[in-house]
Amino acid sequence: KERAANVILNAVQSVGDEQVQAYALRLFANKPQAAKIVLGSGLKVPDNTEKKLQMLDNLTSHASELFKSDGAAKGRVNDDQSSALQVLYDAIVEPCNANAASTATSTSSTPKLTTTDYQKVLPGSRATVQRRVKKSKDRKTKFKVGAKEEGLMYSRVKKRKGWSKVSKELQKKVVEWLKNHPSIVESPTIKDTILVRDANTGEKVRVRKRLMMCSIRELYNSMYEGPLKIPEARDDRGREIISDTKFRAIIPPNFVAMRESHKVMC
Repeated sequence: KERAANVILNAVQSVGDEQVQAYALRLFANKPQAAKIVLGSGLKVPDNTEKKLQMLDNLTSHASELFKSDGAAKGRVNDDQSSALQVLYDAIVEPCNANAASTATSTSSTPKLTTTDYQKVLPGSRATVQRRVKKSKDRKTKFKVGAKEEGLMYSRVKKRKGWSKVSKELQKKVVEWLKNHPSIVESPTIKDTILVRDANTGEKVRVRKRLMMCSIRELYNSMYEGPLKIPEARDDRGREIISDTKFRAIIPPNFVAMRESHKVMC
């Protein structure tokens, strides 16, 4: 028994200075496998150790599930997943110290966490973890010192600037083309209106509905073929720029299909 105690003592003393030794012993006591050993020796096991480790495991598993791609382009996570990951990173990562005094206090009380430590808990490659950890540290420091930055939020990321081959000018041209299309007429009923958000002011305004007397597919085909076609809707090689899905997204919300009641009035 004395020999076994010396082996343990030598193992503890070989890991570093007294601070590192104390930290290593605490990590050992926090492991569920060591709980029976610590209890059998008459020492006190830290309260709720097993529950805390279980919660950490759950957090790690949840972060790994969020990090998995949902089939998006280039394997990227969407904004919702990125926001959830940001909350998890902000909860785990320690903030950057605002001044030298706080730095001295933090280094004397607890050991500094490295990228390798974070990588054991957080999902992603080393470069990804390092980038997200740095971002979370900067965010937490700004919140801590009270810095107000435009767009800085606790639980939401800034929306990515999407790219589309359909320019804003072309979209406006399509909307004007729809307004002047012979198969689209204004509703004969004055009260047949709908609330639409104004693109300039952001406020909702009431506008009269416009009735489409043909299907969206027929409108789409007439944009490329026939006397009403839009030349700008094709590129230099003659390929279609606007897809059917994009065309449906461009159609303003007050453009609706004609119902039977409208046909009776017309």
